[in-house]
Amino acid sequence: MSVPLSSGNYRSDGFTLVELLIAMTLLVLIVLILFDALNLASRAWDDNDFAEGRVSETTMTREWIRRQLTQAQPITLNAEIGRSELAFDGEPAAVTFIGSIPAHLGGGGLSWIRLRLEDSADGRQLVMDRERYQPNLEPDLEPKPGQAPRVLIEDIATARFGYFGSLTPEEPAAWHDQWTEVGYLPSLLRLELQFSPARDQPWPILIAAPMIDGSRRAEHGSLVATATVPDA
Repeated sequence: MSVPLSSGNYRSDGFTLVELLIAMTLLVLIVLILFDALNLASRAWDDNDFAEGRVSETTMTREWIRRQLTQAQPITLNAEIGRSELAFDGEPAAVTFIGSIPAHLGGGGLSWIRLRLEDSADGRQLVMDRERYQPNLEPDLEPKPGQAPRVLIEDIATARFGYFGSLTPEEPAAWHDQWTEVGYLPSLLRLELQFSPARDQPWPILIAAPMIDGSRRAEHGSLVATATVPDA
């Protein structure tokens, strides 16, 4: 004798279609959440790597600029025709001197070097012009057609060079915005720089002591300490 099954007490094994749809929806949501979290972590990692790389690049560039300023040579031009002129010209937005460019950067030997600020589409930038030094010949540092200057630093909001020393033997040493037509090098050179807000990166004041006699740097420990304080 068979016993009829009651429809109210019967439940087949497995999931119903509704339960399966709910489970699949939850699974999709979990996968989306995990994917977004992974993508956010990946972007944060990349941004951190980019920021660290940029800081490292700026540090190396800063040290390279300091080294070049340190190696500025007190070379006199046109001495054989009776007109003595030091191969150095310092302005707030540019400094020109004779120094040494490493061979792997296309240098080797002495070169005229000009570090200058120029405007670009994305703000100001610090660029370098150079030309091989030839005794008693005036340099032509203007960019040649098809030759772009070497960009050292980008995204600059403000920057200026400063020069420490006595413009005449009677004057006390002080910071100056210009150092032109002076028969000797400044004791110290300074580069103050501030990046644009988008870059948001510090730049400690750069101080360099050039060659005072072609072989040794000026020894001014107390002046270097004073030089870290901007002009009033």
